[in-house]
Amino acid sequence: MYKQIVVFAVETNKNGIVTRVGRSVIQQPQVIKKSSPVAAERR
Repeated sequence: MYKQIVVFAVETNKNGIVTRVGRSVIQQPQVIKKSSPVAAERR
């Protein structure tokens, strides 16, 4: 399962009229946390 970050932007001119609409999607892989003896000692 991927984590998605979605950014949405609207650009308007000085009269308030929409000139551009943009959308960006960044996908990040799921972080898998595994417990290890070294990590347990640091706590």
